Amino acid sequence: MYSQLWQVGLDIQMNFIRALAVTRRRYGWQLRYWWQQALPSGILQAGNLQQPEALSERLCLLRKQLPQNISLRIALPAQRILWLRCYKL
Repeated sequence: MYSQLWQVGLDIQMNFIRALAVTRRRYGWQLRYWWQQALPSGILQAGNLQQPEALSERLCLLRKQLPQNISLRIALPAQRILWLRCYKL
Protein backbone atom coordinates (compact mmCIF):
# COMPACT_ATOMS: atom_id res chain seq x y z
CA MET A 1 0.00 0.00 0.00
CA TYR A 2 2.86 2.45 0.77
CA SER A 3 5.35 1.23 -1.83
CA GLN A 4 5.84 4.63 -3.50
CA LEU A 5 7.58 7.39 -1.53
CA TRP A 6 4.95 9.80 -0.26
CA GLN A 7 5.66 13.50 0.09
CA VAL A 8 4.04 14.59 3.36
CA GLY A 9 3.39 18.21 4.25
CA LEU A 10 2.78 19.23 7.85
CA ASP A 11 0.40 22.09 8.65
CA ILE A 12 0.23 23.34 12.25
CA GLN A 13 -2.76 25.57 12.98
CA MET A 14 -4.22 27.01 16.18
CA ASN A 15 -6.69 24.12 16.70
CA PHE A 16 -5.16 21.17 14.85
CA ILE A 17 -2.14 19.58 13.21
CA ARG A 18 -2.74 18.18 9.75
CA ALA A 19 -0.48 16.08 7.54
CA LEU A 20 -1.22 15.61 3.83
CA ALA A 21 0.42 12.86 1.78
CA VAL A 22 0.80 13.32 -1.96
CA THR A 23 2.59 11.53 -4.77
CA ARG A 24 3.83 12.92 -8.06
CA ARG A 25 1.91 11.59 -11.03
CA ARG A 26 2.37 12.05 -14.75
CA TYR A 27 -0.01 15.03 -14.96
CA GLY A 28 0.36 16.53 -11.49
CA TRP A 29 -0.02 15.58 -7.86
CA GLN A 30 -2.35 13.04 -6.29
CA LEU A 31 -3.58 13.25 -2.70
CA ARG A 32 -2.96 9.83 -1.16
CA TYR A 33 -4.09 10.31 2.43
CA TRP A 34 -4.42 12.87 5.21
CA TRP A 35 -4.18 12.76 9.01
CA GLN A 36 -5.30 15.22 11.64
CA GLN A 37 -4.73 15.65 15.38
CA ALA A 38 -6.75 18.15 17.40
CA LEU A 39 -4.82 20.58 19.58
CA PRO A 40 -6.12 21.60 23.00
CA SER A 41 -6.69 25.32 23.40
CA GLY A 42 -3.76 27.28 24.75
CA ILE A 43 -0.94 25.45 22.95
CA LEU A 44 -0.68 28.19 20.32
CA GLN A 45 -1.78 31.74 21.00
CA ALA A 46 -1.45 34.47 18.38
CA GLY A 47 1.04 32.30 16.49
CA ASN A 48 3.30 31.81 19.51
CA LEU A 49 4.00 28.42 21.04
CA GLN A 50 2.90 28.47 24.68
CA GLN A 51 3.12 24.76 25.61
CA PRO A 52 5.94 23.03 23.67
CA GLU A 53 5.59 19.76 25.61
CA ALA A 54 1.92 19.41 24.67
CA LEU A 55 2.69 20.11 21.00
CA SER A 56 5.50 17.55 21.08
CA GLU A 57 3.12 14.91 22.45
CA ARG A 58 0.63 15.60 19.65
CA LEU A 59 3.37 15.41 17.02
CA CYS A 60 4.47 12.03 18.44
CA LEU A 61 0.90 10.75 18.20
CA LEU A 62 0.71 11.94 14.61
CA ARG A 63 4.06 10.31 13.76
CA LYS A 64 2.75 6.94 14.96
CA GLN A 65 -0.08 7.20 12.42
CA LEU A 66 2.18 8.04 9.46
CA PRO A 67 3.69 5.31 7.27
CA GLN A 68 7.42 4.56 7.52
CA ASN A 69 8.42 5.41 3.93
CA ILE A 70 7.71 9.15 3.72
CA SER A 71 9.49 12.40 2.99
CA LEU A 72 8.26 15.03 5.45
CA ARG A 73 8.17 18.73 4.58
CA ILE A 74 7.24 21.64 6.80
CA ALA A 75 6.74 25.31 6.05
CA LEU A 76 7.77 27.99 8.50
CA PRO A 77 6.61 31.62 8.30
CA ALA A 78 9.39 33.68 6.70
CA GLN A 79 8.79 36.83 8.74
CA ARG A 80 9.01 34.89 12.00
CA ILE A 81 12.24 33.10 11.04
CA LEU A 82 13.90 36.32 9.82
CA TRP A 83 12.84 38.14 12.98
CA LEU A 84 14.32 35.43 15.21
CA ARG A 85 17.53 35.43 13.19
CA CYS A 86 17.94 39.21 13.46
CA TYR A 87 17.01 39.17 17.12
CA LYS A 88 19.74 36.65 17.97
CA LEU A 89 22.42 38.64 16.12
